[in-house]
Amino acid sequence: MPADEQGDPFKLAESLFQDWFRDSLDGKPPPTGYRLWGYKLVRSDRCAGGELRWPTQDETLIETELSDGCRGGVTSPGTLAITREVADVAVTSAVGGSVILTVAYNPEDVIDAQDTGLVLVRRAYVADADPAALNLDNGIFRDERYRALRAVDVRGLRDRERASFLGPEPLEHPGLDARPRTRARPGGGDWLAVAVGVYRQPPSDPYDLAVALAQVARDEAARQRWTTLTVHAAILQYALPWQRQVAVQRRIDGYLLEQFGRVDPRSDDPERPMGRAEQWLHRFPFGTGFLNLAETLIEYDVGYDDLAADPAAFVQRLLPAQREPAPQAVPSTLTPGPVYQIFPGLGDDDGVPRYPELDAIYVPAAGQPQRARLEADGPCTPRERERLLGGPVTHVQLDTNTRMLRQAEAPGGTGIPVNPAATALLSLYPEAAPAGPVRGSVLLIGTRGDGAEADAPDDAVRHLADLGHPVARGEDSR
Repeated sequence: MPADEQGDPFKLAESLFQDWFRDSLDGKPPPTGYRLWGYKLVRSDRCAGGELRWPTQDETLIETELSDGCRGGVTSPGTLAITREVADVAVTSAVGGSVILTVAYNPEDVIDAQDTGLVLVRRAYVADADPAALNLDNGIFRDERYRALRAVDVRGLRDRERASFLGPEPLEHPGLDARPRTRARPGGGDWLAVAVGVYRQPPSDPYDLAVALAQVARDEAARQRWTTLTVHAAILQYALPWQRQVAVQRRIDGYLLEQFGRVDPRSDDPERPMGRAEQWLHRFPFGTGFLNLAETLIEYDVGYDDLAADPAAFVQRLLPAQREPAPQAVPSTLTPGPVYQIFPGLGDDDGVPRYPELDAIYVPAAGQPQRARLEADGPCTPRERERLLGGPVTHVQLDTNTRMLRQAEAPGGTGIPVNPAATALLSLYPEAAPAGPVRGSVLLIGTRGDGAEADAPDDAVRHLADLGHPVARGEDSR
């Protein structure tokens, strides 16, 4: 091996195999017997929308009586749709795709060449296949010849591929509420079990689910259990026949549509802000992995406890009984949904607006006041405050800048414990003081002149400290 290749890992990798894709972009001649290079976009199952399934083996001559897919429809039987320029590869598929085939052909096989870049041919030689994903558009080997792919909307083509696998109406699922979420909601201890119980027991409140997943993220034991069970659930999911894998993804999309009115905030109503529950189910791996775990258990009709007791042994027992032959000759792949996810630490610069949040002061009926972060004006706002205060919420305007949110008392109110800190604080605002003590936990927030909510004012913090109730930093209210 040449010395320069020994010291360069990229050249070493290139030397191990022949890459017709880069050869075609570099101006090298096609294989013997062919004079022209071309390109073809296909899905992971090698279909482009027509009857033809392109081969998975390279160096194969394709002659067929079947139709092929192209932008806008299918070709006439016996006609293949390719293009001369890789930047135009999107026109060669009716269903998007994630694999680019490098083909070779001859001028005498051309039936038609269109202004869009589409070339219709009778036969073509498949020389190479490249997955149009990951870092391919930047060059796997940092090779400038890959710059031709920079004009290809790789993400858009993969999104179209996924939509085509799911069907023309992947989000319309009659009877979503009738799914077999039969297990009773479990108690505390295992937060992942709590999350599964919340999801499987209607009504499946997305805010309750987000709260449970937030606890999974905070608890080291729950995180480790989640990691283990997610791996084993993925094994079970990929052991399913293709149609049943698609069914799992349809139900996940259906759940997101049912709860939030959209599946992917980037493409479905992208101007509408995301609420906190929606963020948890899209932006964190706990949410994205959890939905696949929970729906895979539903698809196998097994309970969480069955898998969690001994994951490895359970998977080994279950797989022989559940494994079925795949309906297609070539195995396909489908990225587990939901599609949209941004992992922690990468920032929020994704172009999807969020509902605003504010700093509040949570004053429990017993214990030290704490700072809390609340959603200011979003779909989770009422549910979040009801959870913190233990029931329906009302408010008392203390002054023009301060508002006290409190539990709406039942007639008599004697069943709710007195809050001494909130009662003492309320006495400092004589114009707002109602008859009797404050009962239950309260939240203090700020208000502006137009009545809009704002961060809790410093005056409230100072008053509580003077009354002997200093405000602790506290955790996020989720």
